[in-house]
Amino acid sequence: MARKATRCFAAFSGDLAPALLALDAEVEIAGAGAVRRAPLAQLYADDGIHYLALAPQELLVAVHVPARPGWRAAYEKVRLRATIDFALAGVAVAVRCQDGRIDDLRIACTGTNSFPLRLGGLENLRGKPLDESSLALVDKRFEEQLNIMETTVASSLYRRRVTMNLIRRLLVRLAG
Repeated sequence: MARKATRCFAAFSGDLAPALLALDAEVEIAGAGAVRRAPLAQLYADDGIHYLALAPQELLVAVHVPARPGWRAAYEKVRLRATIDFALAGVAVAVRCQDGRIDDLRIACTGTNSFPLRLGGLENLRGKPLDESSLALVDKRFEEQLNIMETTVASSLYRRRVTMNLIRRLLVRLAG
């Protein structure tokens, strides 16, 4: 929970959501005699109490993950204990490279904000090699978009550093 806040904020710490966000998943929602399909990112709200954007009587009935030939993806998290703890920081990366250059890239984070967040603004990396300047652009997007919450378990500075290290490690492993 966020200290001194006027409403409920809690760091979202689920493992599956960032992986599905990085893979461009869509959700199927049934309710009131109708079924609708939407990008997974639209399911989550920035509200610690009502964190799912579902109407009364709606139910998530399916998750659709598109086939992505040529993509590589991975998820890693850091937690206090290796067994039952929620993620202090978690990162999913999905990347497609061609001829040593980034063709497309998606990064999603958990344990940082009150909802799982997919980084935007990574289109500028298309056609570029994974080098220090590419990583610097990812760092910049990360700093611009993530509002890392202070929790009782770990400082926001610690979570920020861990998250950025996870992003870099996964990018190098998958695209390097």
